[in-house]
Amino acid sequence: MFNLKKNYIAISLVFIFSLMNAQSVTLGFGTVDETNNTMEILMTNDVEVAGFQFNLNGATLTGAEGGSSADNDFSTSTSESTVLGFSFSGATIPAGSGVLTVLSFSDLGTYSCIENAVISGLEGVNLEVSTGDCIGDAPIYGCTDSTACNYNMEATDDDGSCAYAEGT
Repeated sequence: MFNLKKNYIAISLVFIFSLMNAQSVTLGFGTVDETNNTMEILMTNDVEVAGFQFNLNGATLTGAEGGSSADNDFSTSTSESTVLGFSFSGATIPAGSGVLTVLSFSDLGTYSCIENAVISGLEGVNLEVSTGDCIGDAPIYGCTDSTACNYNMEATDDDGSCAYAEGT
């Protein structure tokens, strides 16, 4: 009985300690400037960040610069939809809140989201990541053919579900 109580206390302490020391990061959008084709990616982090990677859907990326990643000597690169940042020297981004990087893009759709974010802390520890709201108007999927029986007037993107009366 004594060992059971001792184990229960130890497990409870570990659980409480892990809640108190949760290591989390939030990514979101800042200013989006469609005239200059740039968008800020904001980060709030309660621990040091040693690297980051995320996808951005709904835009064609052409580069990244500035923000806390540049201020802390990170190398930040992009493909058309992926952003990757880390430091060759082992530098980290300190805990805080602000612009992580400013992305440039050649095409911005009507709806963009940050997806599949992976943030690493010291010694490669995977940090818990949440992403803010998407920007723009979410697509409404449905039948967009007005001659179909199940035409959806509110649909913005055709999902291939159109059904037609026999003989038409």
